Amino acid sequence: MEHLKNRPSFPFETIATALAFSPRIEGVLGEGKRLADLFGAHFVLIHVGQKTDLKQQKLNKLFEKFGLNDQNCSVIWREGKPEKVILETCKERAVDLLLLGALVKEKGLNYYLGSVARTISRKAKTSVLLLTDPKPKPEPFTRIAVTGIDNPKTPNTIATAVYWAKHEKAEELYVVKEIYLPGVNLGMADSTTDKEMADMRDKYAKKATERCNTIIQSIPNVENIDIKNRVIFGKPGHSISNFARAKSSDLLVVNAPDKSLGWLDRLFPHDLEHILSDMPCNVLIVHTRGIK
Repeated sequence: MEHLKNRPSFPFETIATALAFSPRIEGVLGEGKRLADLFGAHFVLIHVGQKTDLKQQKLNKLFEKFGLNDQNCSVIWREGKPEKVILETCKERAVDLLLLGALVKEKGLNYYLGSVARTISRKAKTSVLLLTDPKPKPEPFTRIAVTGIDNPKTPNTIATAVYWAKHEKAEELYVVKEIYLPGVNLGMADSTTDKEMADMRDKYAKKATERCNTIIQSIPNVENIDIKNRVIFGKPGHSISNFARAKSSDLLVVNAPDKSLGWLDRLFPHDLEHILSDMPCNVLIVHTRGIK
């Protein structure tokens, strides 16, 4: 739609969530209401299914409990395929941020996405927040990690993370640059000394840090945010997940996928797939409009 072309990923003026009458409904509403208040956004609830008197009665009670009303919240009732309905509604309503819940694996507190949420995360033309453990009385996200990977979308993703950190008054914001050098390591393994290998890694790390610093310096009003630059070596997606888990991050901010994932990505997983298959924390996928 024309009104969405080149629209910035922030500020978040409209926040939406899929409304399912499940045991997690209060957690999702609590998180959504907190974020709508935090960013001064309108809250949109999307229910895929038939509207009934019983559902409306339950929703009325929830509205009263969470301080929702017709002025700060809209409810969309539509029937159809969940992925299609949610994606189309987000376009029509010019949604800036869509909230979705992750699923818990049976053993341990590991989180992953179901098929519907995974499809939406790949195809959405809006930023998507994946919540691992939505709570009726949620806490702020004060420890944030954001990707610094080489990609045209990364400057906007980092700027979005800064925008979020400002509103949350975050304690820390890590810009994490992942460097993957499998070909270099294999090609030099037999002929390179340990010192030469270490020097080469330091050279890559220095360049990566300089690029990230250039991006950070281009973002206005970052003086009051504690931004730390980190360079890590490893597979994209997998290594930043481990970093976020080790730092006990509340939120991991990453780029939206560059294109629709096809058969080749199923053989060689996309970096986002590593994150979605075992989420280390809440994940914000930033959609940068105008860049495919």
